[in-house]
Amino acid sequence: VRPIVMFEYDERYFFTTYSGDAKVGQISSNKRVEVCVPISEDGQNGYIRLTGSAKIVTNNDLRAEAAEYCYFFDQYYSGWDDPDYTLIEFYPEYAEYLRPGENHSRGCTFRRY
Repeated sequence: VRPIVMFEYDERYFFTTYSGDAKVGQISSNKRVEVCVPISEDGQNGYIRLTGSAKIVTNNDLRAEAAEYCYFFDQYYSGWDDPDYTLIEFYPEYAEYLRPGENHSRGCTFRRY
């Protein structure tokens, strides 16, 4: 488990990470991932949990486009061709939502059209 920022580009979901980070090798060997977003409201806690698959993006055109769209990119990388920059695409398949203050979660399956 580690904090990471997800962003949407072209109706697709992405993460960026340092190329030497352990998650790069982990995703390369096991594409199954889970994203958990804690939420709170009025002192009560809940979450949004997404499960799905991920892949390391190797297409340089997509890497460059996503880098331009990613609002925090320049804070961490010198350019889309920075060797420390790895782009990960996330394909959500299932979402679970626990409303803050409730005891039972609800879930749904994603459909791609």
